[in-house]
Amino acid sequence: MYRLAVAYVLLVGTAAVADDRTVAAARTRQEAAKTLLLEYRQATRVFLPATSTRPATEAVATADNRIVLDGARVRVEDNNPTMSTGGSFLRHQRISVFDGTESRTLYPSGIGPGEPPTGIIHAREERGHGPPPEPVALHFRGLNPEFGFHTIDRWQSTGRETAIDGANCPEFELRFKDHTTRYWVDPTKWSVSQLMS
Repeated sequence: MYRLAVAYVLLVGTAAVADDRTVAAARTRQEAAKTLLLEYRQATRVFLPATSTRPATEAVATADNRIVLDGARVRVEDNNPTMSTGGSFLRHQRISVFDGTESRTLYPSGIGPGEPPTGIIHAREERGHGPPPEPVALHFRGLNPEFGFHTIDRWQSTGRETAIDGANCPEFELRFKDHTTRYWVDPTKWSVSQLMS
């Protein structure tokens, strides 16, 4: 079993996520945001291993990314750098699109250094290549199963609360096969924390 703690800030409606009022709020957000353009800069602190020309060091890699939602259609432009086997960064541009049925990915600069542009049409069951990151999908498409398994209306209350940043946050969970995802809702800040196990 692994545990990964990730804090997501989402406007989720009310403290009782499984409550009909929250589902109604999620539906309202989903219908109100028919089209969305989100541009953001991502900064990632990374460790660069030692090479023959430099000692081991930390660095910050930044990337300007874009997410476009248009109904069930999605375009995700991911410009995050990736590490090469030589310990350096490569700008690994990837454009993923999802038309509500099929996913496609384009690597305009190739998958590796010196490679030609590459495009992939994914099998229908590979929906993970098209949808936006989970926080965005939950907020703007929280009731649409095409955007993933974690739809808000499937969250179940555990009856427990956890203190997060001084607020008592009700706990909810979603079970899928061998995995459990837990969400905590902060009614004072309208935010969610998540733990996957």
